[in-house]
Amino acid sequence: MEDKNPRFTSEVIVELPLFREFLNLSIDIYRRNTVIMLLMSVLILHCIANMSSPFYIPAFAFLAISFPLSHWLRRRKYRDGGIAYKQLLFQHEGKVPHQVALFLEDQLVFQNLITGTERKTPYTQYVQLWESKNLLVLILDVNMYQLVDKRTLTDGSCQELISFLRKKCPNLKKRVATGGLGRFARRLLWALIAVGAVVALLNIFHIPDKLAGKITDDLTYGEMTQELSEVGITISTDVLSELQTYEGQSLSYGAYPKVLELLTFEGAGQYNWDTWEWTPSRSGVYWFDLEVVSLETIYSDFLRGIDAMDESLTFSNIAEDYSGVDLEAGMGKVSFSFDYLGQQHQLEAQYNYDWFDTDMLYALGRILAADNDPQDLWMTPDGGQGLLLYYGTEEEAKALSTKTGLTFFDCVTMRMGH
Repeated sequence: MEDKNPRFTSEVIVELPLFREFLNLSIDIYRRNTVIMLLMSVLILHCIANMSSPFYIPAFAFLAISFPLSHWLRRRKYRDGGIAYKQLLFQHEGKVPHQVALFLEDQLVFQNLITGTERKTPYTQYVQLWESKNLLVLILDVNMYQLVDKRTLTDGSCQELISFLRKKCPNLKKRVATGGLGRFARRLLWALIAVGAVVALLNIFHIPDKLAGKITDDLTYGEMTQELSEVGITISTDVLSELQTYEGQSLSYGAYPKVLELLTFEGAGQYNWDTWEWTPSRSGVYWFDLEVVSLETIYSDFLRGIDAMDESLTFSNIAEDYSGVDLEAGMGKVSFSFDYLGQQHQLEAQYNYDWFDTDMLYALGRILAADNDPQDLWMTPDGGQGLLLYYGTEEEAKALSTKTGLTFFDCVTMRMGH
């Protein structure tokens, strides 16, 4: 060796813990891993923000399980250093690699104390520096690495060695990679998983909804009836008795709130299927299918259902005229009239076989909004082809929305299409 006076030296014994430190550092520095973890963090954060929706809890569970599982599998794979460490042991006659790094003025020499060989590398071949707690990793232009143990460094500090290498290595990147962003992404992901798990459990047991006074699906129909009475909705004993026979069974409230089932059953009123006589509900809500049952009384039944919601509503002299309709073609205009607060109103609905013209919601909503009563007509879709209607003040509609979790729209400002 030409130069027997190295500027720095380091004894490197690559035992398994030190090699694991190198593997962890390489994982943190690898950009693809960081991007994946940041992307997962964004997805988990989105799930947390929307955890009240049933879809997002399983989505969160999938993400929250996949990352720890992949992390565990990787740790299990590299618990003994993996294939890379086994290859390193093979190159050193099955023994723990033991070398001395000599930083000369013109090159770096690694003396292998097991095989007795030397490897000389000119400084021009080094392109990157990585740094961890105990290691300085030198990356060559042929995508190979050399390890330097910072704990055994002589003749100067690690920072002095880095300064020396920056002067000697013309192709070396200025920035020393520490994997800081990768570690941040990993810790952020673990933190979000922990937070998400708490939020998921709270939502599974409906804790936020219960604290807000909202009716949740885990309540019985009887308990829901009590809750609805607090906002002026009365559930009849017949409806409650009928639904209690299905208690614990899934109706449609896997996709829709259970309370919506209760309100639609009550709001539909009672049919006598022997006489086809319909008695509207006086519960405070009215539900009807846009595909109507009786083709001769589409809008008369509509007015009767709304009339029954509140004692202050009284429609009289209701008349319905189908003379302008081609029943076979399903076209034409249905004319119907009624008296409200001493004034007669005449409306025309578009006839389309057995379908209700939703513009009549808007028309009636305008009539009710024009009176001196602060109560107005509100509606919410049932998720299918039905509508649930409510008559009350804006404050009362908001209270009902808070209690049920359903959104009620003003029939005047939220006009529906046909």
